[in-house]
Amino acid sequence: MLTLPEVIAAVPALSGTASFRSLSNGPTSNTWLLNLPDSGAVVRIDKPLARLLCLDRERELGVLEKVAHAGFGPEVMWADPLRGVLITRYIPGEHLDLSHAVAPANICRLALRVRELHDTPMAVPVIEVAETASRYASVTHTVQTKEILSQVAILLKRLRTDLTKYSLCHNDLGSRNIIDAAAIRFIDWEYSAACNPCFELAGVVRQNNLSVGNVRLLLRSYFGTADKELERRFSLFSRLYDLVSALWYLAVCAADERDLLNRRLLLRTLVRLRQSSGSLPRRVKIN
Repeated sequence: MLTLPEVIAAVPALSGTASFRSLSNGPTSNTWLLNLPDSGAVVRIDKPLARLLCLDRERELGVLEKVAHAGFGPEVMWADPLRGVLITRYIPGEHLDLSHAVAPANICRLALRVRELHDTPMAVPVIEVAETASRYASVTHTVQTKEILSQVAILLKRLRTDLTKYSLCHNDLGSRNIIDAAAIRFIDWEYSAACNPCFELAGVVRQNNLSVGNVRLLLRSYFGTADKELERRFSLFSRLYDLVSALWYLAVCAADERDLLNRRLLLRTLVRLRQSSGSLPRRVKIN
């Protein structure tokens, strides 16, 4: 794993770095904001878990080049996918505020911007949900992960017709990855791929803990309607997103027992899954 001083020394574009500060210390990578004479640069350096989860940095780089050109994502300044280093141009702005006071207006704005992304033709690899779930489960190899994988397989059969409809999706649209600038733009594209837009929208709901009323507003803003059949199908995608997320949280918590934030998110996800279907999983175990 490279250090930040090693990256700064190796990349000419960073030679004028005046100062830097940490942006995040996540389970798969560390990220810093560097102040340059004419702009800011965001440096991400992978941790070992990124390789263990088989995060596809080559695919991510290809997506970034496309979305930067289309105005949805940051410009790539330098990258070394093999050594897990990515440097992008800093996008000034604030994280999109989805708090109670302004949530309805911003949910409408976000829905329309996400629809723009999905409607923009960009050739990118398709996400194989079953393969992704199995990859996450392979980190822990427990009875619990096997139970979750079986539920993923059942849902994929029920959604097999829907899963043939693909658009480029970001797939990690928590508010921390949504920048409210002149136009809404998105950062951290490491889970991006082509998949069904409802999987993306389910992620928006879960990542931002939207209320039932705001879920309907999101669907109406995106689809122009929110009838009972759409809500029923969307609930299946929401459960699928929860199942895959649970496997990711289990892998992350297994890699670092001190990660209390993701441990809490795992518990919340497992409780929600158990409440929506008593068949999964009755025990909540994350050691």
